[in-house]
Amino acid sequence: MLRQASAAQIGLARAVPTTFGQFAAASGCTTYIFNHSGSGPGTFNSVGRVNSNFQAGGVPGNSLKQDFPIGFQLATPTRSSTTAGVSTGPGPRDAGVSFDQPLTGSAVIIRRVSDGALLLDVVADRAVITRRIGGSAGDMETSSPTDQMTFTSGFVDFSQASTLSRSISFTSVDFAFAIAPNGILQSFIDASNGTFAADFPAVDLSEPASTALLGAGALRLALGQTHRRTADCV
Repeated sequence: MLRQASAAQIGLARAVPTTFGQFAAASGCTTYIFNHSGSGPGTFNSVGRVNSNFQAGGVPGNSLKQDFPIGFQLATPTRSSTTAGVSTGPGPRDAGVSFDQPLTGSAVIIRRVSDGALLLDVVADRAVITRRIGGSAGDMETSSPTDQMTFTSGFVDFSQASTLSRSISFTSVDFAFAIAPNGILQSFIDASNGTFAADFPAVDLSEPASTALLGAGALRLALGQTHRRTADCV
């Protein structure tokens, strides 16, 4: 009786989401500022610089345009968007109550400081900041195909990726989340961190090991050491 060949035996692996990039605020730098005067729309902008790390593991060779910038990359993110309406949530706006603050379509451009190389350009039709009133931590997640989103990079071709995702975590908000009388989130500042992932077609595991120079564990470790990195924030 014939036995079905395993994925490893035929050199293929089933497509799974691959976290290829992560970033965290460079030491002493602020990553995001949300400005809202209490009237009119709020604006969400990126500032400062980030410690970014990228890995080629899980990215198929035919999706690499050139050598992927493995490891630590000091980068500058550029982002600007405005609120797309009032925040929503259950019941009164009391401490501990969850909220969703919608934002308009947004773009995040991450360029390497050393040479201006385009590490990643993210364009999404929407974004939502979520968490609880009175808290100091929150999230902002976007994923396709549920949301319209595109990734562009000078190093990776994402045209064959079936799913893209972006996850940003606010971990130490300077001002506790609160909602202004007009229903929009009040101003806050945070040194955020985030991840980017893509679901590529099956990867040929017989490719040279150089396509997986940095595993996810090493990626997390490298980001965990960012407090040792110092940089001018602008």
